[in-house]
This record gives sequence, structure tokens and C-alpha cells, in this order.
Amino acid sequence: MFAGKSFSALRNLKIQTKLASGFALVIAILLAIGGMSYWQFAAIGHEVDEYGHQVEVASVAAKVEVEFLRLNGYGREFANLGLEEDAEAVRQLAPALQAHIEEGLEVAVEPELQARLQEVAEAVEAYLADFHEAERLQADLHGLIEETLDVDGARMVEDLHEMQRLAAEEGNGDAVTLSAVAREHVLKSQLYTHMLLSERDEAHADAARAEFALLEHALAALEGTLRTARERAIFAELETLLAEYEEGFEKVLEDLHALHAISHEAMVHAAEIIETDTEWLQSTAAAAEARIRDETMGEIASAEAIIVVMVIAGLLLGLAAAWIIGTAISRPIVKMTGAMERLAKGDHDVEIPAKDQKDEVGQMAVAVQVFKDNAIETERLKSEQEAAERRAEQEKREAMHGLADGFESGVGHIVEGVSSAATEMQATAGSMSAIAEETSSQATTVASAAEQASANVQTVAAAAEELSSSIAEIARQVQSQTAMAGDAADAAKTSDRQVKSLAEQAQAIGEVVDLITSIAE
Repeated sequence: MFAGKSFSALRNLKIQTKLASGFALVIAILLAIGGMSYWQFAAIGHEVDEYGHQVEVASVAAKVEVEFLRLNGYGREFANLGLEEDAEAVRQLAPALQAHIEEGLEVAVEPELQARLQEVAEAVEAYLADFHEAERLQADLHGLIEETLDVDGARMVEDLHEMQRLAAEEGNGDAVTLSAVAREHVLKSQLYTHMLLSERDEAHADAARAEFALLEHALAALEGTLRTARERAIFAELETLLAEYEEGFEKVLEDLHALHAISHEAMVHAAEIIETDTEWLQSTAAAAEARIRDETMGEIASAEAIIVVMVIAGLLLGLAAAWIIGTAISRPIVKMTGAMERLAKGDHDVEIPAKDQKDEVGQMAVAVQVFKDNAIETERLKSEQEAAERRAEQEKREAMHGLADGFESGVGHIVEGVSSAATEMQATAGSMSAIAEETSSQATTVASAAEQASANVQTVAAAAEELSSSIAEIARQVQSQTAMAGDAADAAKTSDRQVKSLAEQAQAIGEVVDLITSIAE
């Protein structure tokens, strides 16, 4: 019911409005499809941006991890060996690493990512601080080795060698032996010290301390064998050098312990934080990338399905609208065309369709109905005109027949009189003089008959004029109805001329009668 009302309402719309409605519907469908497509692709674009963001985070985290691994390798090597080239490498890599961290802090907008990167930045700062402390310790360690241990150890060896030489010159065998033993312990303590510095093994420290104890014991025994002031002065210097050496050794050992703590604890802890956080950032970014990729693929598939459905629905809706609007326009026009064709062929019984519509087709139907009514009225007038023409023709024929009968009768009487007179003239030609009076009397009779014939002719002329007037009146009455009335008038005029011709002929007959009368006289 609702569809019927809707279709009826559509039929009453103007054709331009119907077409505009159809185009508006198509545009609305296109806008709906375009809007849905834009919305879907905007969502996909957001996902792609988010995916790119996660890729940037993962890339920055990877660069931070790679740069730090390189820096950590040089840093730990420097903490263990103290090579300047390792320290220089760390100093060159540090700015790039910090730049990558700053880039990550700008890229990562999520609070959790920011917190992790901030933790990485703090760990890198702590690592670099530990590295700078390792630089200080290595510098102090190198200073102790070069300025204390190496110098004092070499001087102790020289002093003991000098002590041994002096004792040999004096023939002091005990001093020579004890100097040699002390010198051996000095060399061994230096050996263990260098092994400790190169291998960083605590066992070498214990061995060095043991050698220090044996050296002190040998020096104590050597002190009892000294004989000269020179030997005692050298011994005093040996005690001082040994005390400085042992103090330097302990300081070196302390620095080594600090370096070990830095390289194996503080720097390792910072490195673990950095590596853990960067790996977490990469794994989180990778998981986000996988999630976003799956969501994006799902949204793309959903967008494709929605667009396909909307396109199909829009196509079906457009086809339905086109069929409805086309039918609402074409069906009445087709019916109207058929009605007009039948009307043009003279079928005045055809029913004009769509007269109740309010659109252009309805207006056309009203106009065609007017044409139909006019055609019917014209047909009626034509029939009336043909009937009038037939009546005029019948009246004309009857008038002509009456005129001809009257004329024939009058002329017959005249001819009969003339014939009789001629016969009588012929009969009495021989005795014309004898019967002159009779001839005169008959001539008078003939004259009377001629006058009577002339009167009859005038009567016929008057009747002809009357007939002409009647025909003219009839022509005037039917002139507005048909062109055939003019033909009837022309025919009446022709008849009038014929009657006048008959009158002239009657007049000629009168003249003949006069001639005969003259002859008779």
C-alpha cells in the first residue's frame, strides 16, 4: 500500500523533478560509497601511520642497541686493558648513541615507551659515568705503575745488585747470598704484579703479597750482615722503596678492584638495563607491528567487502530507481503515443490515458483530449455540412427539374401554336387574299399567344431569379460550414445563366413570331 502511494506520488511529479530525483539518488549513493570508502581508508591510513610509528620505534631501538653493543665492547675492553684506542672509540660512539636515544624519545609518544627509553637514557648516562670513572682509574693505575711500581721495583733491583757487589768486594758471603735472595723476591713480586695487571687474577695478588713477605724476611736477615755505612744507606733506601712499592701495589690492587666492579658490575648492570629495554622496545614494536598488520589486513578486507556490498546495493538501488522513474515517465508516454496514433487514424472512441496525472504527461493528455473533442466536433460539423449540401443539391435538382418542365411546356405550346399557324398559312397560301381577314384574325390570335408565351417566359425568368436568390441564401447559410456550399452557389449561378439563356431564346422565338406576324400581314 505504501509502495502504491509512493508510486502514485511519483507519477504526479514533474518529469524534470523525477530526473533530478533520480540523479540526486545516484549522487547520494556515490556520496555514501565515497564516504564509506574514505572512512575505511582513513582508518587504514591511521593503522598504516601507527605501523610506521612502531617501525620507527623498533628502528630506533635497534640502532640504540647496535650502537650500545659497539660502545660496550670498547668500554669493557678499556676497563680491562686500558687501551687508549678503546677509550677513543667509546668517546666517538657516545654522541651517536645519545642522538639515537633522543630521536627515540621524540618518536615514542606512548608513556610506557617513553618510560623505557628514559630508562635507557639514564642507563647510558650511568654507563658513561662509569666509563669516565674507569678512565680516571686507568689513568691512576697507569700512573702508579709507571711512576711507582716500575720505578721502585727497578731501583730495588739496582740497590740489591749494588749491595751484592759491595758485599762481594768485602768478602761478605752472607750479604751476597741474602742480597741475591732479596733480589729474587723483588723480581718475583714484580712478575706477579705484572701478571695481576695483565690477567686480573686475584691469585697473582696473593702470590705478590707472599713475595713481599719473603722479601721483608730476606731484608731483615740481610740487615744483620751489613758492615759499611754505604751498605746501611742502601738498605735504608731498600726499606723505603719496598714500603712505597707495597703501598703502590695495594693502591693498584684497589684500582683494579674498582675497575673490576665497574666493568663487571656497574657497566654490566647498565648494559643489561639497556639491552633489556631495547629488546623490549623491539619486541613490543614487533608485536605492535604484527597486531597492526593483522588489523590493517582485516580492515582492508572489511573495507573491500563493505565497498563491494555498497556498490552492489547502490547498483541495485540505482537500477530499481531507474526502472521506477523510467516506467513512471515512459509508460504514460507510450500509452499516450498509442492513443494519439489511433486518434490520428480517426478512432474517436479511444480513451486518452494519464489525464489525472499532474506532470507534463497529464498536461499532454489534457491537450490531446481537447484535440479529440475538436476532432469529434469537426466530424459532427462535417456531417451536418454534408447533409446541408445534399439537401441543397436535392433542392437545386428539384428546382431545375421544375424549371425545365415549365420551360418545356411553354415552349411546346408556342411551337405547337407556331406549327399550327404555319400549317394554316401553308394551307391557305393560295387563297391568301380570300381569307385575309381570317389570317389577320389568326395572326392576332398568334400575337396573343406570343404575348402569352412572352409572359410565360418572364414568369420563368422571375422564377429563375427567385431560385437564384434561394440558392444564394442557401450558399450564405452553408458558406461558413464548408467549401462545398460555394460549389453549390456556382452551380446555381450556372443554372441562372442557363435560365437567362432560355429567356433570351424565348425572346428570339418572340422575334420569330413577330416576323411571322409581319409576313402574315
